[in-house]
Amino acid sequence: MDLQGNGVVSGPVRVRDHSTFHGTVIGGVLVEGQLTLHGLITGDLTVIPGGQVTVLGTVRGAVINEGTAHILGTAGDVRASSSSSTVVEPGAVIHSRNARS
Repeated sequence: MDLQGNGVVSGPVRVRDHSTFHGTVIGGVLVEGQLTLHGLITGDLTVIPGGQVTVLGTVRGAVINEGTAHILGTAGDVRASSSSSTVVEPGAVIHSRNARS
């Protein structure tokens, strides 16, 4: 299932294509494609190698990045592998930031 538009969606959700989402996911999201998040994810947001995410909204769990992540919003934590590309903008709010391989 790919996220599009807005509303409330029960997770876990797997994003395989390009999606822009303004709603709420109750649970986690796995990104294989591209996701632009304007809304809320209550669980973890996991980006696998080759996946891309832009977080403009809120991830209550962790952003677990093995692909490409650009974070401008809020996340509970950021965990990035050594092979990932992770950019956390100065205005972003990260409650606990850990870099892990």
